[in-house]
Amino acid sequence: MESLTFAPLYMERVWGERELERVYGRSLPTPDRPYGESWEIVDRENEQSVVDQGPLGGTTLHERWTHRREEIFGSRYEKHQRFPILINPFFPALRSGLRLLQRPSPQKQIPSNNTKFLGKADRISIFSR
Repeated sequence: MESLTFAPLYMERVWGERELERVYGRSLPTPDRPYGESWEIVDRENEQSVVDQGPLGGTTLHERWTHRREEIFGSRYEKHQRFPILINPFFPALRSGLRLLQRPSPQKQIPSNNTKFLGKADRISIFSR
């Protein structure tokens, strides 16, 4: 089986400016919009990675996950309804040095009035330029 590659999803963020384009050479979809994140792999209901080439081009990660999960990803993920990882390299407008971002556990983030909220798992990420 050949490798699957996906088109990134660029997420508009107020902190984004145009650094993904200027510093990293990415082709952003809309001129003059601030893109702060590039989601390289995602399988959420409203955000889907799409295979960008080859015989499976145009199909989504969720379609691959649903119909060819064991063949592509192995047999250890049968209990997961969706691909369980979001690959989101952080490309901030770092001018210098090192940045540290810590996200609290989902229990600390879920608003009591929002049952559809997707919490973020505990993680510490270190970014450098």
